Amino acid sequence: RFSAPLAKPTQLAGPKHPGRGATIDEMRTWVGSRAERFAYDFLIEHLPDFGLDNWVSSARDNHFKNANAKPVDDRLGYDFEYWDAGNVLGGGHLLIEVKGTRAPFFSTDQSFFMSSNEVAVAEQCRSDRNAADRSEYIIMMIAGCSGVPFVQ
Repeated sequence: RFSAPLAKPTQLAGPKHPGRGATIDEMRTWVGSRAERFAYDFLIEHLPDFGLDNWVSSARDNHFKNANAKPVDDRLGYDFEYWDAGNVLGGGHLLIEVKGTRAPFFSTDQSFFMSSNEVAVAEQCRSDRNAADRSEYIIMMIAGCSGVPFVQ
């Protein structure tokens, strides 16, 4: 639905690059944190009434220490929660899961990890498609996390 860089480029703060000797988990955490920060900057620029309270994963604490926002909870199965009253992304209750890569783009045959909890939440959203109070599960792909991130 969106595919663009930020109108005003942002300096991505947060955890430092883990370095050459980093483990796969350290790199995955670093890329994920950068992807979520870029997603936050992108969403706050495009969605009305979007703010820190919409960022529900613990990656928020890497970028905004002591944020005056609701508590984070990594058990939810998504990174952002937003009520799209303005119908910018199709309306309704949106659960946004961010996936990032250091590559300059996600290829059509590229796979990415989803936890069993993320899959369960996405499947629950799909099974509730006809319910009036259903939620939409959106996977937001962020490419170029080691350079200039881009929403794909």
